[in-house]
Amino acid sequence: MGALDFLKEFEGRVLDAASYQKLQRNYELQEENNRNLQEKVNHLEDDNSSLQRQVEKVLAENKELQEKMKNLDMQHQFVTYKGFAFRRGQDGKVEETGYCPNCYSIMGKVLRRTYQCPKCEYTFKADAIPEFFANKLNEKSE
Repeated sequence: MGALDFLKEFEGRVLDAASYQKLQRNYELQEENNRNLQEKVNHLEDDNSSLQRQVEKVLAENKELQEKMKNLDMQHQFVTYKGFAFRRGQDGKVEETGYCPNCYSIMGKVLRRTYQCPKCEYTFKADAIPEFFANKLNEKSE
């Protein structure tokens, strides 16, 4: 039962014709306003969903860019030589510890100068131990 059906019960009773028409127009305007408001709500809900998807996309891109920045920072801290990455100290000299050139984890030795990263499984065979290469790099920088 709509608002206009409720109003029809009063037609011909206490209300005069002019008051009845004004009430009827008022109810019609309220129903039109309710339809317009519902359309706006639906539109805003669609916009909200779209914006949420955009926010998720931007957050994912932000995370990816932060990872890239982290990797760039790591690349500036390390120098790669003969299959190893060596961390530069503040004095410019490299540390003797050999790191993985891909993920910058400390390299592990498998067998006979074969080194494998425990994190990303990067593997290579080195001519010498990392300390030897670090000393070579430090000699070159002097």
